[in-house]
Amino acid sequence: MHSQKRGYTPLYYGIAEELRKKILCGQLSASSRLPNEEDMRAQYGVSRVTIRGALKKLESEGLIRRINGKGTFVAEQSLRKSKRLLLVTDDSPAQMPHLHKLMMGAVIRAQELDFEVQVCPGVKLRAQLRRAIEMPTHRIGLLFLRCRNLNENDLSYAEKNGVVSVVDAGRPLSGCNSLAVDNAAAMYELVDHLFGLGRCRFGIFTASSAFPWSSFEERCGAAMSHLKHLGISERQIRVVTLDEKKDIRTDAYTMTAAFFRKSSTPIDALICVNDLIAVQAMRWMTEHGIRIPDEVAVTGFDDVDLAQYSTPPLTTVRQDYFQSGAHAVNVLDGLMEAFDNRRIRQVRKLDLIVRQSTVGICP
Repeated sequence: MHSQKRGYTPLYYGIAEELRKKILCGQLSASSRLPNEEDMRAQYGVSRVTIRGALKKLESEGLIRRINGKGTFVAEQSLRKSKRLLLVTDDSPAQMPHLHKLMMGAVIRAQELDFEVQVCPGVKLRAQLRRAIEMPTHRIGLLFLRCRNLNENDLSYAEKNGVVSVVDAGRPLSGCNSLAVDNAAAMYELVDHLFGLGRCRFGIFTASSAFPWSSFEERCGAAMSHLKHLGISERQIRVVTLDEKKDIRTDAYTMTAAFFRKSSTPIDALICVNDLIAVQAMRWMTEHGIRIPDEVAVTGFDDVDLAQYSTPPLTTVRQDYFQSGAHAVNVLDGLMEAFDNRRIRQVRKLDLIVRQSTVGICP
């Protein structure tokens, strides 16, 4: 994983943590007054700016309260802020298994970290966010999970109101805390695997999208680019694109039929941009006497549950959606605790999973 997250602990953070421990263990009791900023500056040997940063962090958590002209006091237990997670998606998780796993990973990890969790459709975010910000008893964190219609105005609104946001979009984004996956590197590894097996005539099955960015387009482009880098000519590569209005779960089967019936030059490897396309392609090939992988090696992408139970089991690239959801919450929680306004940008590596659809049954 590539990360641009800080590799140090700011001074104010360490001071805040020390004071937090004293508050939570009762060493600093509720309603007790903290030393003034000048005394704390002398005690810790830091600047007043650093002390103010530590106090601001504790105040954001509801652990202390400041009263003008009187000083800073440990808050009563009832005034301390709980954490609330607004979890934002475009689509219904029930209709998209990978999104369901992503969300479950996020929800379970959030509950382990004592977040209250509220799932929010993207179209209703602004109203939900406004209500959440108005609740003085909560610290709010905002997590976008694979939102294709991300509204940058919502991100700006959250930031202006002190709400920490993380966007897991599948691709790197600028101007926000961004989590992504390295589709291109994973596809390079998959192509290298096929090329190393001596395959030299390739088909690529992909699907179009109505959105400005598509993981399918990125994967297809990476496969094409790397094949050419390896010396495979355009005449040895055939790309077929399923229309965005078609259903991948069923229409990939008829696309496979048309591909093989029209093909004058046989292929010996078929790269599919996701597992559902690959499974449908293999079903048609098996029903029509094309031996996998002896005649044609087939690969998918994502490692959905169906991939390991297909006939034959499918070589693919694994995305652990459950762990990705949990990781996104860990990142958000860390940023809420750090309170230093730094941007992060992480790109996760994916794993190649080799099964019988490319290497057959090992003796």
